[in-house]
Amino acid sequence: MRQFVPVAASSADHAKTSNAAVLERIAKLSDLRLPEDGEERRLLLRQVDSMVHWTQQIQSEEGLDELKPLLSPLEIVGGADYRIRLREDEVTVDETIRPPVVLRNAPHQDREHFVVPKVVDLDDS
Repeated sequence: MRQFVPVAASSADHAKTSNAAVLERIAKLSDLRLPEDGEERRLLLRQVDSMVHWTQQIQSEEGLDELKPLLSPLEIVGGADYRIRLREDEVTVDETIRPPVVLRNAPHQDREHFVVPKVVDLDDS
């Protein structure tokens, strides 16, 4: 897995060029078509600039190497050791998911079943 690490630019022009390249790369990897020019492209470039700047700020913070990954947001509440309490599984009856109720929305039905077009033909003939 490759990790994206923005390169700090030495000048505003270089930053614009490198962020334009970042935008092009994101578009290519995402299979997106970008506008050639215009306000929408300028907006996207400003957003990429903002994200690159924010990433650089985070990377410049002291003490990040000592941070452990956060497994649960409950771990940070008051510094206490919280455990997630899961409820017991129990069978419940929900009248809204009974076949007659659900089938009311079906375009085609047969007794208690949805009728859908055949997709796979298993005949060997």
